[in-house]
Amino acid sequence: MSHIFKLALGGCLLADVTANFVSPGLGKCLDLEKECVDGTNDDCKKRETIEEMMKDEKTNVQLYKCHGDDNQHFRIVDGQFQSFAMKGFCLTATAIEDNADVVLQKCVDGKAEQQWDLTGDGYVKVKGSEKCLDVVAAKKDDGTRENWSEIKKHKTVNVHLYKCHDVSTERVNQLWSWVPYKGGQPVTEKTERLWEMSGISLARSTVPTASGLAFLVAAAMFAVGTLVGKRMQRAPQPLVSLAE
Repeated sequence: MSHIFKLALGGCLLADVTANFVSPGLGKCLDLEKECVDGTNDDCKKRETIEEMMKDEKTNVQLYKCHGDDNQHFRIVDGQFQSFAMKGFCLTATAIEDNADVVLQKCVDGKAEQQWDLTGDGYVKVKGSEKCLDVVAAKKDDGTRENWSEIKKHKTVNVHLYKCHDVSTERVNQLWSWVPYKGGQPVTEKTERLWEMSGISLARSTVPTASGLAFLVAAAMFAVGTLVGKRMQRAPQPLVSLAE
């Protein structure tokens, strides 16, 4: 296993990695819906604040254009995907079954519907199940479901649980990329080059500082994120179990 891959796994388990979940097929980010409190969704003058959202029993989770604001940042803690802005709130399946909605609710230790695995095939799976985080294909008037080109036209798209696809499928609605953020900006190849210019390395003879290790973890997470979509011909097994 490469040093950078070990750092990626260690970063998931040992550090508070703030990041966005991105659907590579849609080019949209997992987003906490801020309800409109003044106007309509098409012409909204004011939306809920994070403080107001925390008073709600649950918050809808959707896909929306990536903008880097607080309602798109998550972190991995003890097997849970926690909102970075809404402290103490976790990504939650309303049930562990096909078509179950996925929302944000208060974190509960050991709650099965809040325990997740990242798989080596880019899936986000409820731990111990065969249900994966999935992009909703809405039902059309003729009773059929939207295809991918139709889904991509929507400004927002909901997410739910559905049976994990076989890894040989061409469908991409269950693929996810974990894109880390540092200082309010997504980690990119450009920032990695800047780190290299700053003298951050993986030399075995060097003991990294805490700040250097944080940089390395972010770079490692980016490297893993870029692999999403490259399917391996095997059953999806957890790349790393997030809960003990």
